[in-house]
Amino acid sequence: MLDAPIANCPEYLLLALSQAKVSKGIYLLEEILSILMRGFLESHPQSSPVLKKLWDFNAELMIRTISELCNDTRANSKLNVAKALEIT
Repeated sequence: MLDAPIANCPEYLLLALSQAKVSKGIYLLEEILSILMRGFLESHPQSSPVLKKLWDFNAELMIRTISELCNDTRANSKLNVAKALEIT
C-alpha cells in the first residue's frame, strides 16, 4: 500500500505522516516514519529542505530518529551528522 509513495514521493509522505495525530496504530506510524527519516538523514538528494520543514512540523520525531541512528551498531548506517546538526 505504501510502496508507491515511498518510492515516488517519500518527501510528501514523510511530511504528511509527521503531522498525523493518531490514537491507534502509533507503532506502525512510528516505524514508517523511522524508515522514511533514515533515507533523508542518510542519503536523499532533497534532504535539506525536507528536513528543515520536518523540524518545523515535528522536532521531536527528528530528534528521536537521529538518536536511533546514532545508537545503530550496524556498519552500514550512514547518518550524515553534519546534515542533522545543520537542520537542528
